[in-house]
Amino acid sequence: MNNIIILGNGFDLAHNLQTSYSHFIKYLFDKQGADRTACKDLFQFVYPTIKGYESFHSLLESPRINIDSLMKFSNDFIRGLIYDVALEDWCDIEAKYYKELKTLDNSPYYKEDPKKLNDQFYVIKKYLEQYLTTQKTDQSHESYRRFFELLDSSNTLIINFNYTDTLRSLYGDVLKLSKVVDLHGKLNNTLNPIIFGFAAPEKDLEFLRQKGNTEYMRNIKKHLYKQTSNEEIIQEFIADQQLKGDKIEISIMGHSCGESDTLILNQLFSHPKISAIRIFYYEERECFYQTQLNIYRILDGHKNYDKLVSFNDSSRMPQYSDFIEQKEKFDKYITQMHRAQNARITISPFANN
Repeated sequence: MNNIIILGNGFDLAHNLQTSYSHFIKYLFDKQGADRTACKDLFQFVYPTIKGYESFHSLLESPRINIDSLMKFSNDFIRGLIYDVALEDWCDIEAKYYKELKTLDNSPYYKEDPKKLNDQFYVIKKYLEQYLTTQKTDQSHESYRRFFELLDSSNTLIINFNYTDTLRSLYGDVLKLSKVVDLHGKLNNTLNPIIFGFAAPEKDLEFLRQKGNTEYMRNIKKHLYKQTSNEEIIQEFIADQQLKGDKIEISIMGHSCGESDTLILNQLFSHPKISAIRIFYYEERECFYQTQLNIYRILDGHKNYDKLVSFNDSSRMPQYSDFIEQKEKFDKYITQMHRAQNARITISPFANN
């Protein structure tokens, strides 16, 4: 059996790295709090009592306080991100960008000016790359080491959606045969720069194309992928297995399968050589369910949906703080999965209980 392993941000989080967008926004607050001009091309504090994110957030609990009275913005785009993190402790920068792009005609901030939006988006990208460069760890996880050892083969492709180098730095010594593609680029790498944008559906691409302004297309992933050979490597890997007549299983680790990556994920999940899609979920059934629904949307309904392995035949992702019992349960699962694959069973018949 051949494997495609998809790694998302949850893989970094499982290694105790602070790599979510919410972590990043909070970092900007603390950076600005330590040096009042550190992020002046994003925002500046008006209230002198704001020293960082925690002091800012406590002020929001006061009646009749709004964000604009606490700070002034040099970058309009970050305004919405701050609201998302402050009110919901969550944000998706790429999805927020695309929403702004589609509604520029009615935007009070951008007034049909995609270049202004793109320039502000670029500033966020610059700070994000700087921040992620600080997020490193030398603490590997034995369960992941075992997983990669079992599946290491010339018939295994790992698609890393993360910008960080966690995979290679911790497990490069056991990934001797597998192919690794950093689909969204690598930090501070001019040959494979980070891709930061959105996978717009075809109907929206036509709408943006008809605008007649190339700035509308600047951060669309369909076009950004053509600036490296990463997409071609993935296509060649699948084509090689197709020539051999072999089926491929997809394992998803730490990727929510959200709308920002719909384009490439639809191409993968819908391919006739893919026989199974397996979710390694975070912590509980609800996390599996959310990724499951995102996959359903990506597949545009029921077609190919039967490739998805059920919850009872799936497994929780290892976390840096796991107890020994959780590690043993995962190790048992992946050993059974590997044996089932070698026996040419495409969807494992064992339960996760």
